[in-house]
Amino acid sequence: MLLLNKYLSKISLAGKLTLLVGSISSFITFLSFVLFIQLIFYSTELQIKNTLSLKHQEVTDLAKPEKSSELANYLRLNDLSLFIFDENNEVVARYGIYRNLDSETLKSLTKAKEYEDRMILDYGEYDMYTKNNIQISSKNTILYILKGSLGKTIIIILPIIWFVSIAVSVFVAKIFISPIMKARNISHELKTPLTRIVSTLQLLIDDVPFNLKEKIKNSYEELLNLGDHVDSILSMYSANKTYSDKISIINISRELNIFLNDIPKTITINAKIEKDISYKIDKNLIHIIFRNLISNAIKYNTKNGYIKIKLKKIKSGWELSMENPTGNRNETFYSSLGNEDKKESHGLGMTLVKDICHSKNFDIQISNTNNIYKIKIATPQNK
Repeated sequence: MLLLNKYLSKISLAGKLTLLVGSISSFITFLSFVLFIQLIFYSTELQIKNTLSLKHQEVTDLAKPEKSSELANYLRLNDLSLFIFDENNEVVARYGIYRNLDSETLKSLTKAKEYEDRMILDYGEYDMYTKNNIQISSKNTILYILKGSLGKTIIIILPIIWFVSIAVSVFVAKIFISPIMKARNISHELKTPLTRIVSTLQLLIDDVPFNLKEKIKNSYEELLNLGDHVDSILSMYSANKTYSDKISIINISRELNIFLNDIPKTITINAKIEKDISYKIDKNLIHIIFRNLISNAIKYNTKNGYIKIKLKKIKSGWELSMENPTGNRNETFYSSLGNEDKKESHGLGMTLVKDICHSKNFDIQISNTNNIYKIKIATPQNK
């Protein structure tokens, strides 16, 4: 099972869908084939039973001393075997294979049901019909019928069944992938107008009075952040719905260092990061957590403030701690994570962090003492 999971984790989304379609179509084809053979089997058995019943009635009419020659000709023409027994199961007359059977075997055959298949030693399988002390038998031919049906099924019916099952599988695959396609469409629809607005604001910055430049610049930056959030929402949605094919062992220490190295040096950052902490998770989710925590800590920090970051290895995986001073503006921002009493919340990025932590069962803790905010995120203990 572990080997299978490891193999599936390396398959792309298209590969998984192809595997899904192939598996479903093959299963439907196999099931249809089995049902078809079963249908042929039971319908053939019914046909043989009805035929033997009719022939048994004709044999019964001919089973008289004065019609012995007619009976012999009828049995020979229809390739039938016959024996007649009395109330004590003693054989009165026998024809065909029954001539060569011993008395014990014949006595066991007198207990045969009205219609059944019976394997007769040295002779093979026979269809038997027993009624009113008369039993007739014919060589079982159902295997030959099934072989013919199998050939017809493979040549004619199975390709049709396979084609239909492929169509059904493609339909199922479309349902399977439709949520992520909708999410991508939504992302595109949101980012297109955002890009236009950002471009317009960028042109306006140089053409407006000085007292408006700062406001336009702030709006410009907010729209850029919103565009990043749109990408984050899509990435998180894809990962949580297990459509992502990027789940792998991630070096958490390296990813955090990359983020910190790319941050503009406008604020004091004190980071203690243990080396080579690895964890199996979608890389996009780690990026969302780091990007939103660090960017918001910088954005809503106080003047000449700081950020303390600590990443350490724990038994269950890793633990991230962050601390930074903040003003009232950041209080509403962090409320989306931990303070349910505050109804105002502008922290879309922090809401994403919260949703990721809840979806992955990460433990997340928030504390606020004298406007010093502390956040701690730890992987689940049973991981």
